[in-house]
Amino acid sequence: MPLIPIPHQTETSTTALGVGAQNVAQQLMTKDEFSAVVNRSPRTIDRWVRNRTAPPHVPLGSGIAFRVEAVTEWLKRNEVRAEAKSRNRRG
Repeated sequence: MPLIPIPHQTETSTTALGVGAQNVAQQLMTKDEFSAVVNRSPRTIDRWVRNRTAPPHVPLGSGIAFRVEAVTEWLKRNEVRAEAKSRNRRG
């Protein structure tokens, strides 16, 4: 199982999660990266976070990050499927 380095401990120490720190970092995207994915401004992302319509996020220092998996699930939940056109014309 990959190890997370813990300050002031040896490399053989593990955390309760047992996940590598680099692996976890690779699974996160910044607010700017997320805004590029959804083609919206960072200010829009801030508004989504305030309104609780954004994907789940993690506070990082003065900013936030999104788990790639959470963003993928959020996009799937918010997907709009094209409806088949009706052959009956109302007029």
